[in-house]
Amino acid sequence: MLRFFNNNQIHTAFFVILAALPFLISPLYKAEPASYNLPDFIDFFKLNSHLSLAIFSVLILVQAFWLNYLVNYYRIGKKTSYYSAIIFVLVTVSFNCKGVLSSSLFSSLLIIAAIQQYFKAYDNKNTVKEIFNAAFFCATAVILNPQTIVFLIFAIASWLKVRSFNTKEFFIILLGLLLPFYLIGTYMYLNDTLLKYINYQFGYFALIKTTIIANLIFWVLISGIGLLSLISIINFQRIKAKTNIREQKYIDLMFYLLFFSCFFWIGNSKIDANSLSLLGLPLSVLISLNLQSIKNQRLAELQFFVLLAVAILANYGEQIFKIFGL
Repeated sequence: MLRFFNNNQIHTAFFVILAALPFLISPLYKAEPASYNLPDFIDFFKLNSHLSLAIFSVLILVQAFWLNYLVNYYRIGKKTSYYSAIIFVLVTVSFNCKGVLSSSLFSSLLIIAAIQQYFKAYDNKNTVKEIFNAAFFCATAVILNPQTIVFLIFAIASWLKVRSFNTKEFFIILLGLLLPFYLIGTYMYLNDTLLKYINYQFGYFALIKTTIIANLIFWVLISGIGLLSLISIINFQRIKAKTNIREQKYIDLMFYLLFFSCFFWIGNSKIDANSLSLLGLPLSVLISLNLQSIKNQRLAELQFFVLLAVAILANYGEQIFKIFGL
Protein backbone atom coordinates (compact mmCIF):
# COMPACT_ATOMS: atom_id res chain seq x y z
CA MET A 1 0.00 0.00 0.00
CA LEU A 2 2.97 2.30 0.48
CA ARG A 3 3.42 2.37 -3.27
CA PHE A 4 0.45 4.75 -3.50
CA PHE A 5 2.54 7.34 -1.63
CA ASN A 6 5.91 6.44 -3.15
CA ASN A 7 6.38 9.54 -5.30
CA ASN A 8 5.99 13.29 -5.18
CA GLN A 9 3.40 13.74 -7.91
CA ILE A 10 0.35 15.97 -7.49
CA HIS A 11 -2.08 13.07 -7.83
CA THR A 12 -0.38 11.35 -4.88
CA ALA A 13 -1.56 14.20 -2.65
CA PHE A 14 -5.09 13.21 -3.63
CA PHE A 15 -4.38 9.67 -2.40
CA VAL A 16 -3.27 11.11 0.96
CA ILE A 17 -6.52 13.06 1.30
CA LEU A 18 -8.54 10.04 0.22
CA ALA A 19 -6.78 7.80 2.74
CA ALA A 20 -7.16 10.40 5.51
CA LEU A 21 -10.86 11.04 4.92
CA PRO A 22 -12.25 7.94 6.73
CA PHE A 23 -10.27 8.84 9.84
CA LEU A 24 -11.12 12.54 9.74
CA ILE A 25 -14.87 11.84 9.61
CA SER A 26 -14.79 8.99 12.17
CA PRO A 27 -15.83 11.31 15.06
CA LEU A 28 -19.20 11.73 13.32
CA TYR A 29 -19.96 8.10 14.13
CA LYS A 30 -19.01 8.28 17.79
CA ALA A 31 -21.36 8.71 20.73
CA GLU A 32 -19.51 11.89 21.69
CA PRO A 33 -19.36 14.41 18.82
CA ALA A 34 -16.18 16.27 18.01
CA SER A 35 -15.70 19.34 20.15
CA TYR A 36 -12.97 21.81 20.96
CA ASN A 37 -10.67 22.36 23.91
CA LEU A 38 -9.05 25.76 23.56
CA PRO A 39 -7.68 28.20 26.16
CA ASP A 40 -10.24 30.55 27.68
CA PHE A 41 -8.37 33.64 26.55
CA ILE A 42 -8.65 32.67 22.85
CA ASP A 43 -12.03 30.99 23.14
CA PHE A 44 -13.84 34.02 21.77
CA PHE A 45 -16.17 32.09 19.51
CA LYS A 46 -18.37 29.10 19.97
CA LEU A 47 -18.16 26.26 17.49
CA ASN A 48 -20.67 23.58 16.75
CA SER A 49 -19.35 20.05 16.45
CA HIS A 50 -19.32 19.97 12.65
CA LEU A 51 -17.42 23.25 12.26
CA SER A 52 -14.96 22.15 14.93
CA LEU A 53 -14.36 18.89 13.07
CA ALA A 54 -13.92 20.77 9.77
CA ILE A 55 -11.24 23.03 11.27
CA PHE A 56 -9.61 20.00 12.89
CA SER A 57 -9.45 18.22 9.51
CA VAL A 58 -8.02 21.25 7.71
CA LEU A 59 -5.32 21.70 10.36
CA ILE A 60 -4.32 18.04 10.13
CA LEU A 61 -3.99 18.13 6.35
CA VAL A 62 -2.20 21.49 6.27
CA GLN A 63 0.38 20.26 8.76
CA ALA A 64 0.76 16.93 6.97
CA PHE A 65 1.50 18.51 3.59
CA TRP A 66 3.66 21.27 5.07
CA LEU A 67 5.76 18.74 6.95
CA ASN A 68 6.02 16.54 3.85
CA TYR A 69 7.16 19.56 1.84
CA LEU A 70 9.98 20.25 4.31
CA VAL A 71 11.13 16.62 4.27
CA ASN A 72 11.21 16.55 0.47
CA TYR A 73 12.53 20.06 -0.20
CA TYR A 74 15.44 19.73 2.23
CA ARG A 75 16.08 16.11 1.15
CA ILE A 76 15.87 14.69 4.65
CA GLY A 77 14.43 11.39 3.42
CA LYS A 78 16.07 8.88 1.12
CA LYS A 79 13.61 9.76 -1.63
CA THR A 80 10.84 12.22 -2.37
CA SER A 81 7.48 10.81 -1.43
CA TYR A 82 4.32 11.47 0.58
CA TYR A 83 5.31 9.09 3.37
CA SER A 84 5.61 11.87 5.93
CA ALA A 85 2.17 13.24 5.08
CA ILE A 86 0.20 10.00 5.36
CA ILE A 87 2.08 8.82 8.45
CA PHE A 88 1.55 12.18 10.18
CA VAL A 89 -2.18 11.84 9.53
CA LEU A 90 -2.32 8.27 10.84
CA VAL A 91 -0.30 9.01 13.99
CA THR A 92 -2.23 12.19 14.80
CA VAL A 93 -5.70 10.73 14.29
CA SER A 94 -4.66 7.77 16.43
CA PHE A 95 -3.74 9.98 19.37
CA ASN A 96 -6.69 12.33 18.82
CA CYS A 97 -9.32 9.91 17.54
CA LYS A 98 -12.25 12.01 18.77
CA GLY A 99 -11.41 14.89 16.46
CA VAL A 100 -11.04 17.37 19.31
CA LEU A 101 -9.89 20.80 18.17
CA SER A 102 -7.21 21.39 20.79
CA SER A 103 -4.34 23.73 21.51
CA SER A 104 -1.83 21.01 20.59
CA LEU A 105 -2.86 21.25 16.95
CA PHE A 106 -2.08 24.97 16.85
CA SER A 107 1.15 24.43 18.78
CA SER A 108 2.28 21.79 16.28
CA LEU A 109 1.57 24.19 13.43
CA LEU A 110 3.81 26.81 15.03
CA ILE A 111 6.57 24.27 15.72
CA ILE A 112 6.56 23.25 12.04
CA ALA A 113 6.95 26.95 11.17
CA ALA A 114 9.89 27.18 13.60
CA ILE A 115 11.52 24.08 12.12
CA GLN A 116 11.34 25.60 8.66
CA GLN A 117 13.18 28.66 9.97
CA TYR A 118 15.91 26.43 11.39
CA PHE A 119 16.25 24.65 8.06
CA LYS A 120 16.48 27.94 6.17
CA ALA A 121 19.05 29.32 8.60
CA TYR A 122 21.65 26.68 7.76
CA ASP A 123 22.19 28.08 4.26
CA ASN A 124 21.64 31.74 5.18
CA LYS A 125 24.55 33.61 6.72
CA ASN A 126 22.38 36.61 7.58
CA THR A 127 20.22 34.70 10.01
CA VAL A 128 18.73 37.49 12.11
CA LYS A 129 15.24 37.01 10.72
CA GLU A 130 15.34 33.22 11.02
CA ILE A 131 16.65 33.39 14.60
CA PHE A 132 13.90 35.72 15.71
CA ASN A 133 11.11 33.92 13.83
CA ALA A 134 12.02 30.47 15.17
CA ALA A 135 12.12 31.69 18.77
CA PHE A 136 8.92 33.71 18.31
CA PHE A 137 7.02 30.69 16.95
CA CYS A 138 8.20 28.44 19.80
CA ALA A 139 7.20 31.00 22.43
CA THR A 140 3.79 31.50 20.82
CA ALA A 141 3.27 27.72 20.93
CA VAL A 142 3.87 27.87 24.69
CA ILE A 143 1.34 30.69 25.07
CA LEU A 144 -1.31 28.61 23.34
CA ASN A 145 -0.38 25.44 25.21
CA PRO A 146 1.69 25.58 28.44
CA GLN A 147 2.37 21.86 28.02
CA THR A 148 4.94 22.87 25.40
CA ILE A 149 7.00 24.96 27.83
CA VAL A 150 10.05 22.74 27.19
CA PHE A 151 10.07 24.08 23.62
CA LEU A 152 11.64 27.26 25.01
CA ILE A 153 14.73 25.14 25.64
CA PHE A 154 14.24 23.39 22.30
CA ALA A 155 14.40 26.79 20.55
CA ILE A 156 17.92 27.41 21.89
CA ALA A 157 19.20 23.84 21.69
CA SER A 158 18.07 23.49 18.07
CA TRP A 159 19.83 26.68 17.09
CA LEU A 160 23.04 25.39 18.65
CA LYS A 161 22.63 22.23 16.60
CA VAL A 162 22.08 24.04 13.32
CA ARG A 163 24.95 26.48 13.85
CA SER A 164 26.81 28.35 16.56
CA PHE A 165 25.73 31.89 17.37
CA ASN A 166 27.38 34.96 18.85
CA THR A 167 26.23 37.19 21.70
CA LYS A 168 24.16 39.39 19.40
CA GLU A 169 22.28 36.41 17.99
CA PHE A 170 21.71 35.03 21.49
CA PHE A 171 19.97 38.24 22.53
CA ILE A 172 17.88 38.05 19.36
CA ILE A 173 16.76 34.57 20.40
CA LEU A 174 15.86 35.84 23.87
CA LEU A 175 13.93 38.71 22.31
CA GLY A 176 12.00 36.31 20.13
CA LEU A 177 11.20 34.14 23.16
CA LEU A 178 10.09 37.01 25.41
CA LEU A 179 8.21 39.23 22.95
CA PRO A 180 5.11 36.98 22.57
CA PHE A 181 4.68 36.86 26.37
CA TYR A 182 5.04 40.65 26.58
CA LEU A 183 2.49 41.21 23.81
CA ILE A 184 -0.13 38.81 25.16
CA GLY A 185 0.46 40.09 28.71
CA THR A 186 -0.03 43.68 27.60
CA TYR A 187 -3.21 42.76 25.75
CA MET A 188 -4.57 40.87 28.75
CA TYR A 189 -3.68 43.75 31.10
CA LEU A 190 -5.53 46.26 28.95
CA ASN A 191 -8.56 43.96 28.93
CA ASP A 192 -8.39 43.27 32.69
CA THR A 193 -7.82 39.55 32.08
CA LEU A 194 -4.13 39.35 32.96
CA LEU A 195 -4.79 37.38 36.15
CA LYS A 196 -6.93 34.91 34.20
CA TYR A 197 -4.11 34.43 31.71
CA ILE A 198 -1.50 33.93 34.45
CA ASN A 199 -3.72 31.34 36.13
CA TYR A 200 -4.03 29.54 32.82
CA GLN A 201 -0.27 29.45 32.32
CA PHE A 202 0.59 28.27 35.82
CA GLY A 203 -2.51 26.17 36.35
CA TYR A 204 -0.81 23.25 34.63
CA PHE A 205 1.89 23.02 37.29
CA ALA A 206 0.13 20.74 39.75
CA LEU A 207 -0.22 17.10 40.62
CA ILE A 208 -0.44 15.07 37.43
CA LYS A 209 -3.84 13.61 36.68
CA THR A 210 -4.97 11.62 33.68
CA THR A 211 -8.27 11.40 31.86
CA ILE A 212 -7.13 8.54 29.63
CA ILE A 213 -9.10 5.32 29.87
CA ALA A 214 -6.54 2.51 29.74
CA ASN A 215 -8.66 0.02 27.81
CA LEU A 216 -7.65 -2.50 25.15
CA ILE A 217 -7.73 0.11 22.37
CA PHE A 218 -5.43 2.41 24.33
CA TRP A 219 -2.85 -0.33 24.96
CA VAL A 220 -2.90 -1.40 21.31
CA LEU A 221 -2.39 2.23 20.34
CA ILE A 222 0.56 2.72 22.69
CA SER A 223 2.08 -0.67 21.81
CA GLY A 224 1.77 -0.24 18.04
CA ILE A 225 3.08 3.31 17.77
CA GLY A 226 5.60 2.64 20.54
CA LEU A 227 6.99 -0.37 18.65
CA LEU A 228 7.35 1.54 15.39
CA SER A 229 8.95 4.46 17.24
CA LEU A 230 11.40 2.15 18.99
CA ILE A 231 12.37 0.55 15.66
CA SER A 232 12.92 4.03 14.18
CA ILE A 233 15.10 5.12 17.11
CA ILE A 234 17.15 1.91 16.94
CA ASN A 235 17.65 2.48 13.20
CA PHE A 236 18.47 6.16 13.72
CA GLN A 237 22.04 5.82 12.49
CA ARG A 238 20.85 3.93 9.40
CA ILE A 239 18.40 6.75 8.70
CA LYS A 240 21.33 9.18 8.73
CA ALA A 241 23.54 6.92 6.59
CA LYS A 242 24.64 8.30 3.23
CA THR A 243 23.41 11.79 4.05
CA ASN A 244 25.57 14.89 4.10
CA ILE A 245 26.29 17.03 7.16
CA ARG A 246 23.49 19.45 6.33
CA GLU A 247 20.87 16.72 6.16
CA GLN A 248 22.22 15.03 9.29
CA LYS A 249 21.73 18.25 11.24
CA TYR A 250 18.12 18.41 10.06
CA ILE A 251 17.47 14.82 11.12
CA ASP A 252 19.12 15.46 14.50
CA LEU A 253 16.86 18.45 14.95
CA MET A 254 13.80 16.21 14.55
CA PHE A 255 15.28 13.88 17.16
CA TYR A 256 15.69 16.89 19.46
CA LEU A 257 12.02 17.66 18.94
CA LEU A 258 11.09 14.13 20.00
CA PHE A 259 13.36 14.33 23.03
CA PHE A 260 11.88 17.59 24.30
CA SER A 261 8.33 16.54 23.42
CA CYS A 262 8.71 13.57 25.76
CA PHE A 263 8.99 16.02 28.66
CA PHE A 264 5.53 17.51 28.12
CA TRP A 265 4.57 16.29 31.60
CA ILE A 266 6.89 18.89 33.18
CA GLY A 267 4.44 21.65 32.34
CA ASN A 268 1.35 19.51 32.51
CA SER A 269 -1.04 18.60 35.28
CA LYS A 270 -3.30 16.56 33.02
CA ILE A 271 -2.24 13.78 30.67
CA ASP A 272 -4.85 13.31 27.98
CA ALA A 273 -5.18 13.01 24.20
CA ASN A 274 -4.23 16.67 23.88
CA SER A 275 -0.86 16.17 25.60
CA LEU A 276 -0.09 12.86 23.87
CA SER A 277 -0.73 14.56 20.52
CA LEU A 278 2.46 16.57 21.07
CA LEU A 279 4.38 13.40 20.26
CA GLY A 280 2.67 13.02 16.89
CA LEU A 281 4.87 15.47 14.96
CA PRO A 282 8.34 14.09 15.78
CA LEU A 283 7.23 10.45 15.82
CA SER A 284 5.61 10.70 12.38
CA VAL A 285 8.78 12.17 10.87
CA LEU A 286 11.07 9.53 12.38
CA ILE A 287 8.75 6.67 11.40
CA SER A 288 8.48 7.96 7.83
CA LEU A 289 12.25 8.41 7.53
CA ASN A 290 12.75 4.88 8.84
CA LEU A 291 10.33 3.43 6.28
CA GLN A 292 12.17 5.23 3.50
CA SER A 293 15.50 3.81 4.65
CA ILE A 294 14.30 0.18 4.69
CA LYS A 295 15.55 -1.69 1.62
CA ASN A 296 13.17 -4.61 2.11
CA GLN A 297 9.89 -3.23 0.77
CA ARG A 298 7.84 -6.02 2.34
CA LEU A 299 9.19 -5.14 5.78
CA ALA A 300 8.33 -1.48 5.19
CA GLU A 301 4.82 -2.47 4.10
CA LEU A 302 4.42 -4.58 7.23
CA GLN A 303 5.33 -1.67 9.51
CA PHE A 304 2.97 0.60 7.62
CA PHE A 305 0.12 -1.91 7.99
CA VAL A 306 0.77 -2.03 11.74
CA LEU A 307 0.31 1.74 11.90
CA LEU A 308 -2.75 1.56 9.67
CA ALA A 309 -4.29 -1.14 11.88
CA VAL A 310 -3.64 0.98 14.97
CA ALA A 311 -5.33 3.99 13.36
CA ILE A 312 -8.35 1.89 12.31
CA LEU A 313 -8.70 0.40 15.79
CA ALA A 314 -8.30 3.78 17.51
CA ASN A 315 -10.96 5.40 15.34
CA TYR A 316 -13.37 2.52 14.69
CA GLY A 317 -12.52 0.04 17.44
CA GLU A 318 -15.74 0.63 19.38
CA GLN A 319 -17.88 0.00 16.28
CA ILE A 320 -15.85 -3.10 15.35
CA PHE A 321 -16.24 -4.56 18.84
CA LYS A 322 -20.00 -3.95 18.76
CA ILE A 323 -20.31 -5.77 15.46
CA PHE A 324 -18.63 -8.84 16.96
CA GLY A 325 -20.53 -8.48 20.24
CA LEU A 326 -17.43 -7.70 22.29
